[in-house]
Amino acid sequence: FLNYITTDELEPFTPIEMMSLEKFSSYILSPNGDYMILGVQKWNPETGKSYSHLRYKDLKTNETKTLTPKVEGQSDSSPQFSSAFPNYLFFQRSNSEIKSSIYYIQFPPENNIINDDLSIRLTDYVLPIVDYKIKSKTIAFNTDVYFQCNNNMNCSANLIEKEKAQNYQVYNKLKMFHWDKWLVEGKGSHVFIQRLDLSEQTIVLKDDPKDVTVGMEINCPPLFTDSSNYELSNDGNMIAFSGHLRTREEAWKTGFKTYYQNLLTMKKPVCITNHTSARTQNPVFSKDGTKIAYLAMKIPDLESEILHLEVYNILTNKLTIIPNDEELSIQ
Repeated sequence: FLNYITTDELEPFTPIEMMSLEKFSSYILSPNGDYMILGVQKWNPETGKSYSHLRYKDLKTNETKTLTPKVEGQSDSSPQFSSAFPNYLFFQRSNSEIKSSIYYIQFPPENNIINDDLSIRLTDYVLPIVDYKIKSKTIAFNTDVYFQCNNNMNCSANLIEKEKAQNYQVYNKLKMFHWDKWLVEGKGSHVFIQRLDLSEQTIVLKDDPKDVTVGMEINCPPLFTDSSNYELSNDGNMIAFSGHLRTREEAWKTGFKTYYQNLLTMKKPVCITNHTSARTQNPVFSKDGTKIAYLAMKIPDLESEILHLEVYNILTNKLTIIPNDEELSIQ
């Protein structure tokens, strides 16, 4: 009952063939559960270029269709929905001509057919977006800035251009590099927020983007982490984030601090992890926005310590450590 294949009939699976396979990522469900959206990446060995685009699958009919076009050198990724704009899908796009920006597209497409690129560019900042989150009518995104620029994106963009033109870097303190990434003094990743609105079926940006970490010399999210280290509440009015302070101890201290901020008042972020010098990370809000859960380590200055769960209550200013259910009052 078995058909055996001799080794003479087998053809080798080459590294080029492996790298040419389609790779899938960023899969999410539509709010109504009828569709799955996923990112697809493919490399062309003939040109040496790759592309990433979005597809969607109708879970009722099992049909899969293209949502954004396949363009070599272009990357479409990180699809996300917002409860405030249920008929649109947001995603991130970058190519050789534009800095990484946020786009949106009607979803599902009319007649479920995509013949052209129907996506609309939402953001056009002078700095490229590294990653982003969207909840209700608020987007949060992170980008590299110079701390001295204090919420001025043009200032950071100008200094980054000057930085590219020089072939040296002066260091007055540690830390100089992390793994294989050289660091620049006075520079790091900061999180910005901006409000959105709908005007005549077009999503528009309101006011200017605001740096929620302004005045802080901090990498947020920390190096080699992603947007899982900051999160918006469901109503878009609060943000929680974890970051690594760029102090003189940065080279040997591995503790990330976790904060939250009320975006309606934009007062100074509140640190909720001053009770520990060990690492804390990956904050998320409860559905009603009154609690923040995050992962934490017990032993300071370790990067591979076992993580446990802690839950901070914003209303009572108390912290519950799980699984011990130990309750602390935060000072």
